[in-house]
Order: sequence, then structure tokens, then C-alpha cells
Amino acid sequence: MNIQYHNNKQYYYFPELENKFNVFNMCMTQKFGNINHSTNQQNANFIVSQILKEKSITDKYIIMSTEGNNQISIIDEQNYFAYLLNNTDEKNYIRLFCDCIIINHKIPVIVSPADCMIILVIGYNHKANSFIKCLIHVGFVGSILNLHIKSINFLKRLYLCNAFEAFIFPYIFGEHYIKNVNDQRIKYALELDKNWRKYFVKTNSNSNLFNVYFANKVKDDLRKLGVDIYDSNLDTYTENQKGNLYSLTYLREHNMDTTQRFGILIY
Repeated sequence: MNIQYHNNKQYYYFPELENKFNVFNMCMTQKFGNINHSTNQQNANFIVSQILKEKSITDKYIIMSTEGNNQISIIDEQNYFAYLLNNTDEKNYIRLFCDCIIINHKIPVIVSPADCMIILVIGYNHKANSFIKCLIHVGFVGSILNLHIKSINFLKRLYLCNAFEAFIFPYIFGEHYIKNVNDQRIKYALELDKNWRKYFVKTNSNSNLFNVYFANKVKDDLRKLGVDIYDSNLDTYTENQKGNLYSLTYLREHNMDTTQRFGILIY
């Protein structure tokens, strides 16, 4: 089952995550305002706090501050309380600077992407009859660094997961993600893996410009690892155009406030 829109609450969500794994998830539309904890902290914290209050969740929530650093963090019952002890201020959230969080504890986590892929992976350990959550932020740089592959392999080694399902929230499509042929990321990607060639497609308007289909590369890589994919098939650029979500690329092209972000909350 793919992503659906909650007409009353005005957000996108994966019913399969809630029905099968009891994982509450919501992809907030523009109706919730700018959910950027770095530049619009007051509104972002107010909105998230209200949502958690409605669901009777009193725990501090985790902000996943994406950095493009290929860093994996782990949240389990033990180190979550360590985070709490180290979090001496009065804020009702804890900020982690990473691009992947392994979640082995019932705790709310929010991330506010620009145009990147936010992927929630459910990893199974059939022998232990258990599953674990893994939230991954993969943009163009993360896809070059193979963070998605690294994360799956991490789950295999550390938690002995042997089956996976990936739920992919809205991200920018290659039709709208355009880079110059001299972009260092393109050169570096091709140096690392020649298979990147099929994901760089020259635009019709300019031979020096490429449509970059990094999301297709990520999905193909995951399928090769045996991961079952649930794709939202929602393009952030088009969704911004419709007034539903925010897209950094769209905002930049239209000289709008480029700090605006939508939020993805899981619990």
C-alpha cells in the first residue's frame, strides 16, 4: 500500500507502517507551516509538541539534523537515557547531527528535508521474531557515499536483520534536480562507480546540464539488496508547486524563502 493523504488532518502517511508495525508516521503539508527547527524553532517546536500532546506522548523528541556526514547514530533504551542526562537545558527535544538513526526504542523522531530522500527502513530478525527501525536521510551526496547501502549492511551485522521493507517519503525527481556537467559531485560519483552514468541524463535545453536521478540509483541499490520498497512517488518540486510541500529547489528558482521545510514525524 502506497502513501495516502489524511483529509481531516491534512498530512501524508503510510497506512502499512501503522497497521503492520504500529509506527505512527506523518509527512506534514504546508498547512502546518515551516517546520525548520534551525530557522523557525518556535513554530516547529509548537507544532510538533501539539501533535505529541494529542497522542499523549510526553517523551522528549529527537530532531534529526541532517549534515551530509555519512554518520549513523543509534537510539536504544540505554543510550536514550544517556542523551537525556546530557541534555541539561529546558528544551523538550534532543538534537542529533547525523544522516541515519537506528531506532530501537519507542521515541518520536522528526526530520525536515529540503529535497532529499527520507527513508524509513524496517529490518526484521526472524530468528528473534523482532524488527527494528532505521531512518535514513539520503540526498545526492549521501547516495554517492552509499549511506543507504551502509545502513542496510549495518542492520545485517549488528542486529542480524535478514529481511527489509523501505518506506520512501516525498523527494525531488530527477526531472527537476539539474546540475552542471562540471559539478564536482558528478565527477566524483563517476570516479567511484561508472554505473552512475545512466542516472545522469542530459537535459533537452542544454548539453552542459544533467538531470540527476539520484533517487532512482538509491532505489535500484536497495532492490539489489533484497529490500521491498514502498515509494510515495511524490515529487517535492511538484508538491511545492501545488502548495502541498516545500522544495528547496522550487523555492530557490522562484526567489522564495529557502529556509522553509516540511516535517516528517515517526513514532
